[in-house]
Amino acid sequence: MTRTQATLEMDSKPIEALTPRTPVELLALAIERNLDTDKLRALMALEREWRADKAKAEYDAAMAHFGTLKQVVKHNRTGRTAGNTTFTYADFPAMVKAVTPWLTQCGLSFSHFQDTPTMVEGKISFILVHCRIQHSSGHSQDFDYPAILDDRLAGKMSPSQLIQLAVTYAKRQTLAMGLGLATSEDRSDDDSHSQMGETISKEQVSDLEGLIDEVKADKSGFLRYLGVESLEDIQRSAYTKAVRALESKRKK
Repeated sequence: MTRTQATLEMDSKPIEALTPRTPVELLALAIERNLDTDKLRALMALEREWRADKAKAEYDAAMAHFGTLKQVVKHNRTGRTAGNTTFTYADFPAMVKAVTPWLTQCGLSFSHFQDTPTMVEGKISFILVHCRIQHSSGHSQDFDYPAILDDRLAGKMSPSQLIQLAVTYAKRQTLAMGLGLATSEDRSDDDSHSQMGETISKEQVSDLEGLIDEVKADKSGFLRYLGVESLEDIQRSAYTKAVRALESKRKK
């Protein structure tokens, strides 16, 4: 809504200098003056647009505030790759517990919902999971990620457990994307410093080689992503990041 003079002909009487009236005030005035239907509809559309823009601005301001409050979410779980390589991660309950106080301070909340499973040859191919980040003003934004069932675990887990595992992973991904979250292992300062300058072991190099082949990753692109010339140059402190990047490609 610009702050320009507006003149509306209502019952042959001009209404001038309405600025800085809001669309809500204009709408009330139009009803009072029995404005014709077309003009009334135009004002109602303007009022809706004005409310939406205002809500979007409040959402953006809340997200900016959230960015000043959020911290790195600590890892609390250990997992293994198909190559039996150990890695750590922050599970979904830990992420929720960490972000809830920050969201509350900003008038933000989140919810998850999912589409009907996509079927291929009678089997579930993937389930698209959505995370909705919403502000108290009413504006919201959705972030989605496909929950892909891991066929390698078939027989080791029930079908419902496979679905739950894939959906939970997608929830973690969408929440992290929507809120711009980062996760990190909970190491002491001494432990962190002890790994600076140290490269990964030969066994870890071998595990990464196998994982790269397994997920059909672009090795040169992977090395550029880590900022190294070879797998042997990867720092021990970056090993978990490397494994997670490759596992993420498997999920895609």
